Amino acid sequence: MAGHKSLRGRPEMYSEVKKKKTFSLTPTAAQKLDKLSAALDLSQSELIEQIAKGLIDFDSLKSFSLDLNQVHPKG
Repeated sequence: MAGHKSLRGRPEMYSEVKKKKTFSLTPTAAQKLDKLSAALDLSQSELIEQIAKGLIDFDSLKSFSLDLNQVHPKG
């Protein structure tokens, strides 16, 4: 259920339980992921989930400046 605290082993927003994955990123990529997820008000996990499922497309992400000092829509 969206908007409720996650319970281990129970789907929260999707019809399936999330599986833990581990990724290694360069410091630059990690900072950009931090800023982009914050700008979109999503957790990093949810940002990756939505990109992987096609709920956020790469073209929409191009509208964000991923300058390490600031993230904002171009315009």
